[in-house]
Amino acid sequence: MYTQRRICVFFALALFLWFNNLRAADFTPFRGEVNSSDINLRADATIYSESILKLNKQDSLEVVAEFYDWYKVRLPENTAVFIKKDYVALAGEKSGRVRGNNVNIRLRPSDSSLIVGKVSRDETVNILTEEFGWYKIEATKNSFGWIHKKFLDRVKAVDKKE
Repeated sequence: MYTQRRICVFFALALFLWFNNLRAADFTPFRGEVNSSDINLRADATIYSESILKLNKQDSLEVVAEFYDWYKVRLPENTAVFIKKDYVALAGEKSGRVRGNNVNIRLRPSDSSLIVGKVSRDETVNILTEEFGWYKIEATKNSFGWIHKKFLDRVKAVDKKE
């Protein structure tokens, strides 16, 4: 009896994962436009997740994935995020080169803050300020947030060159 239950659970899980993979394979990135004002861009796909920033009507976002009723979007470049100063070598007054692999980009200047992205070795980051051993930087290409689908209208497909 116990073995049959385990087999059923295994097949149910396999079917669920297969279906989600099928949906993800069909997804095509696109540009979207926010259709309301004062909308939260969140750190995760839930209304209980911390807000990264507020979006306004007609703000443009690049949608990279879909999860149920949420879109995963690239953070706008002007979004301030944080990287630990130890992982950045200054390359100018307002820029730095990342010294580690898969370095976390965080929402706040703290090791316990939510991770919103990653950067690779030798990637360049634009430094805004320094705070408590952290650099406040412009969001990188691999920094993401989530917005509920009902607040974003599809505008156009994303060009592969983007």
